[in-house]
Parts: sequence; C-alpha cells; structure tokens
Amino acid sequence: DRYGVGFYVRRQEGSIVDLEADVRKERGRFEGAVITHNHPQSTSFSVMDIDFACWAALSEVRVVSKLADYRFRRAEGNMSEQWYREVIEGEIAEAQRAIKQRVTEYPLSTPFDVVQISHLLWELVAERTDCVYTRIKRSVGGKKR
Repeated sequence: DRYGVGFYVRRQEGSIVDLEADVRKERGRFEGAVITHNHPQSTSFSVMDIDFACWAALSEVRVVSKLADYRFRRAEGNMSEQWYREVIEGEIAEAQRAIKQRVTEYPLSTPFDVVQISHLLWELVAERTDCVYTRIKRSVGGKKR
C-alpha cells in the first residue's frame, strides 16, 4: 500500500475529522485537484510529495511554510505516473547528483542550507522539464514579499 495515510477534511463547523481513507479507493477523486499542505521546516517539496501528486494525477501541488510558499505543476495538463517515470524521476536523480557535488564542494553549515537545497532541487528539475515550479518568499514576519 503505497499511500496508506489518513486524510483530513475540514467540515463547515470548522472541526477536522480523520477519515483514514483507503487512498487507493479514493485516487480518482484527486484527479485534476490542487492539494496544499504545510512544511513546518520551510523546505520545498519532498520527492514523495511529487510522486504522490503524479500518482493522484493532480493539476498542482502546493506547500505553505513560514519562509515561503511553493507550487509545482506541469506546464499543461495533469501530472501522471507515466510522466513521473518517463520525465521527472530521471531528472530528480540527475539534479540530486548535481546538488551532491555542490554540497561536497561547499559543506552545509546551517539548517537554512537544507531549505535552499530543497528549493534548488525543484528549480533544477523545472529547468529541464515541462513543469512549472515557483517559490514565493515571505518576510520574517510571515507576510509575503
């Protein structure tokens, strides 16, 4: 079970109910959707985030964090498993190799470096593919700049 995770839905009253959905059965309901989630450490997307977005055929996936908001989508159409396997997966590996080389030359010194590296990964993937990746920085007070 690749995505056996619980889903949370906000009801009109404002409470959150844990649905513990079987994601495989719910997969079709996500097609074309935009999903937003948070990353408390302010990193950009994980590889698993993008893998899930492609598996669920989302039109866009977003991350909201203290330092920035991030968005990832295809230039046209929904993401797909085939697109992930044929285009994105190889570019992720290539970008990770390039980043590993840079980190070897310039070792990480602060947690902020990890945030920058997660951003760089998707920037590199976007440069080489038909995807659109954006980062909207926030000021220290949490407001967008």
